[in-house]
Amino acid sequence: GLGLALLLGQAVAWCLARCMSLALPWKIQALGSCAPLALLLPLLAGHRLLAPTDAPIPANLPDAPRVEQPDVAHGVFNDAILQLLPWEAEVRRGFAEGHLPLWSDLLDGGSSPWINPQAAVPSPVAMLGRLLPLEHFLLGMLAVKILLAFEGCWLLARALGAGRFSAALGAGGFALGGPVLAWAVFPLSSVVAWSPWLVLATIRVVRRPSRRHVIAAALVLAALLLSGHPEIAVAECLVAAGLGMVAWRRRAGALLPLSAAALAATLGASLAACQLLPFLLVAPHSLRASHGVSLAATTATTATTATTAATVSGSSRRCFPPGQERLFLGVLSPWAFGRPFHEPFTGPGNWPIAAGAYLGLVALAGMAAALGSRRRRLVLALCGLALGLLLLAARFLPFRWLLGLLPLGGALAVDRFLPAAALPLALLAALGLDELVRRGRSAAASLAWTLIAASTSLCVRHDAALLGLWLLVVLGLLLVRLASTSYTPPAAAPAAAPPVARRGTSGWTPGRRRACGLGLLALASLLDLGSWGRDALPRGHRELFYPRTPLVTAIAGTVEGGPWRAVAGGFAVYPSLLPMYGIADVRIDNPLALAEQLRPLGEIFDFRPEGRRYKSGFGHLDHPFLDFLNVRAVILAAPAAVPGKLELVNAGTSPRVFRNPSALPRFFLP
Repeated sequence: GLGLALLLGQAVAWCLARCMSLALPWKIQALGSCAPLALLLPLLAGHRLLAPTDAPIPANLPDAPRVEQPDVAHGVFNDAILQLLPWEAEVRRGFAEGHLPLWSDLLDGGSSPWINPQAAVPSPVAMLGRLLPLEHFLLGMLAVKILLAFEGCWLLARALGAGRFSAALGAGGFALGGPVLAWAVFPLSSVVAWSPWLVLATIRVVRRPSRRHVIAAALVLAALLLSGHPEIAVAECLVAAGLGMVAWRRRAGALLPLSAAALAATLGASLAACQLLPFLLVAPHSLRASHGVSLAATTATTATTATTAATVSGSSRRCFPPGQERLFLGVLSPWAFGRPFHEPFTGPGNWPIAAGAYLGLVALAGMAAALGSRRRRLVLALCGLALGLLLLAARFLPFRWLLGLLPLGGALAVDRFLPAAALPLALLAALGLDELVRRGRSAAASLAWTLIAASTSLCVRHDAALLGLWLLVVLGLLLVRLASTSYTPPAAAPAAAPPVARRGTSGWTPGRRRACGLGLLALASLLDLGSWGRDALPRGHRELFYPRTPLVTAIAGTVEGGPWRAVAGGFAVYPSLLPMYGIADVRIDNPLALAEQLRPLGEIFDFRPEGRRYKSGFGHLDHPFLDFLNVRAVILAAPAAVPGKLELVNAGTSPRVFRNPSALPRFFLP
């Protein structure tokens, strides 16, 4: 299944490149296919899964199997187990029954997976991931994401003037760095994987408007919009528009390029309208939007007060929320906030947020070298885009004030915009490395900027491993530069002198020196990104992938005999976990849930998700409304008070399962 998914992903990439009148070399296709296999194949061959099961499953199922060396550090990814995979299971159930997954009776008291972007029903990447079993769904999707991100970024860097090797290093940092791997199990990385293709298609449309280029741009935009994360999709569209403006050749006029770009955007949005329009209709009335309205007003007021205070006091410390400015350090070092998931986290947010823009030390050297590049207009544009998105992700005060003025601006999780800044940074890396490794170029300024970047990175953290990586990078760059500048061909060599005899006198030729230098750069990048990627990816135990425990069996037996629902009191069992076993839950675990649907649950049972605690408890189980909601099974932890009408089903275990004999049946009236 993984091989077929990669083969189809490769076919999609090749067809898009041909549609844009570009060639995708077989070596790049081989690298794009081998990189995810080398990274992920050990997970397929071993007893671990690319799924963060080890923390959320034992926390919600006390009788889950006990395992040795559980991977609890990746518990921050628990939404993949408690939200994303239950949604995916319902999507697969709908397709298996021969219809579109427009409705699920099990999730959220009844909901539509189709209008939930993060369920990724029509996502092309998710469709390829569905060629694998559910336990390997996240792994299959990640393999396709790495392939698409690497090959798209390579083509984009080449279109902007980078050499083949430099473009490969920049694309490797993008595909195997924070933009994809830090968010490996989330739909956000699916959008990021399409972003270089969208920028490339935009550049082709504005430079050479044609029917093929417009069709390619429309297809890529539709794939990006359908990939499951609207917020990052908006940010990536802004990046594409900005780089399209930079690539626009003014002497060619504005009417035709702008018309072609507008047509491509219209066609792409129309192709994605099947999911986009229902989402846009529901989003303003959702749980996240209702919180966003009040949060936006609070943000605007707070930002205005902070602006006045900062102006009066002359202090710049209030330009960012406390600690948010430290997000910039994540670009400089892989261990800026500790070794991922091996040391205590010391940064803002969490691991995926803080590492979303890390591209590797080799890429960092290239970013610094780009500051000495002679392509100043392009470099300044890339720097401006990256800096603007970094400031937005760090909640810079002017941006916070603007977001407070926008409708639903307070509901945007802007710290998740950090991966959007990674694409301009990856392109900067490719252009800067090109200044350093190409023959015959004077790169003194670029090399000086690289040494400054290395010193700054080591100031953030200077472990022996990081120092060794930087020595490899600097040694590789020096060998490449020596091979490019120190060798001059002999001016008066005799015509009859056999070149083989001259070459045999010295084996350390400039060509070999250059090859050794490039090899050291590639080795440093592989060691850096390979070890960082292994730390970033979760490795859950196979036996903890939704085990059917005695507790689950007791709940399932209680709801048999009719379309009954279940609910857990307090925080006993997570809301979306029971639907994985075919048990309908009345609680809602979806930011797109309608506020009207949540209101009675909040007023009667004090169930208020996304309030002071991200996930809410469920109380007042003696209320008659529980009968009306068709709840037959009730799960309670040992200390909880038991309403008198409930009948105990399983004795001697905790949580305990009770039967509600007065639950009312429900009927669907078309």
